[in-house]
Amino acid sequence: MIGGRLAAAVAASLLSAATPALETLRLEATRNNGVFLLDAEVHIEAPIGAVRAIVTDYEQLERLSHRIEESSVLEQEPNSKLVFTRVNACFAFFCRTLERVERVIEYGPYHIEATTLPERSNVKQGKIVWKLHEAGEGTRMEYHLTLEPGFWVPPLIGRIVIPRSMRAEAALMFERIEELAGGAVDGG
Repeated sequence: MIGGRLAAAVAASLLSAATPALETLRLEATRNNGVFLLDAEVHIEAPIGAVRAIVTDYEQLERLSHRIEESSVLEQEPNSKLVFTRVNACFAFFCRTLERVERVIEYGPYHIEATTLPERSNVKQGKIVWKLHEAGEGTRMEYHLTLEPGFWVPPLIGRIVIPRSMRAEAALMFERIEELAGGAVDGG
């Protein structure tokens, strides 16, 4: 019996050591007049340069979430890029594919904004803002998302299910960023 407890304690210790050190400071998702909002702030245990490299790898955004099916840079200009993403958005029984073309502008190395071009997307409006700040050896990340789909969303799904799912998906994305950025530092 003691051996079993010891083995369980050792296994728990190993699992906790392998678990990312992501600290969620704020993670809120809401819906206001058909517009979905996500506001988050997290502390990631990885250097700011590694985190930036992950979130600005526009050709491989699908690494951040299983919902992102495809991403690519369509055009590159001196101060901006046009980035396409296809996202599988399933919430309970309600599924839609979001296709967005966004103008991405990097305002300095640690402030990135992506604004949806509605005429090239099935989204009425959308914006993502990433702000990265050095925090010791880690990174404090602010993330803000605004999204108004270009299609009807059932009221119960839109009011309850989507905001809850947005919080869960964002938490997984932040953990994945930490994992990828930490691996980049460790040589992986």
